[in-house]
Amino acid sequence: QTILKRRALGGGAAVGSVGRDLARPLPSGATRVGRSASPNPAVGRTMRARDGRSASPNPAAGGGGVSVATAFQTFAGSGKTDMDGRSFAKLCRDCKLIGGGFTATDVDLLFARVAGKGQRRITLAQFEQALEHIAQKKGTTGDAIQAAVAGTGGPVLSGTQADAVRFHDDKSTYTGSHINGGPEQVVKGLGTVG
Repeated sequence: QTILKRRALGGGAAVGSVGRDLARPLPSGATRVGRSASPNPAVGRTMRARDGRSASPNPAAGGGGVSVATAFQTFAGSGKTDMDGRSFAKLCRDCKLIGGGFTATDVDLLFARVAGKGQRRITLAQFEQALEHIAQKKGTTGDAIQAAVAGTGGPVLSGTQADAVRFHDDKSTYTGSHINGGPEQVVKGLGTVG
């Protein structure tokens, strides 16, 4: 009954319909895109809304209050002092640096140029050099690029959310032995007791 009331009030997905990606814990500083699949309304306030605005009471998740070094550490991962190319590309996408003459291809080329020959990871100093190169490529100041990076609250994670399935979620539609909770568990491996 609570599931039906929640659906009637527009409360989102039912308990048990959380997708596999949504069940994983988030890294520190990360936010998830989309509706909350949790029945707890407090959890929904920490998620990002679909339009990208932060619904979090945390000011860092809403765009501000962190330094470039903190954003670098958040995107690089906990316990790592350097960042790989994939994380750098995600940072550029999440901070909305791509556009205005700076493409996704430019992100990869810039990372290869800053990292050096044969290197696959960049340090914080190399990351700051990359931000200056991005500013030159976009024709803006380095401070504007650093403000965009510092304004992020961490990686934005999005996962597939399961649709509501009436015959699975609504227990009043169950038939047969499942009305009473399903068949009893039988111990396996003991054979027949005679």
